Amino acid sequence: MTFTPVHAPSETGHVETLPAVALPAHRDLFYGGAWHKPEGGYTETLNPATGKSLGLCADANEADVDHAV
Repeated sequence: MTFTPVHAPSETGHVETLPAVALPAHRDLFYGGAWHKPEGGYTETLNPATGKSLGLCADANEADVDHAV
């Protein structure tokens, strides 16, 4: 698995680099041995400790589940 650093604005407006090992590079859905764009789109993921954005992640909907099953 490949990890990519995420650059997020801090409370002071400066850009912080979050640890590369914390977030995967792929933000799509993985099923059937391949990555797929979610039909449900993407949603922002927040760090529960800080409330800061960790970036977008796949938001699977019913059609995505049907494809995977």
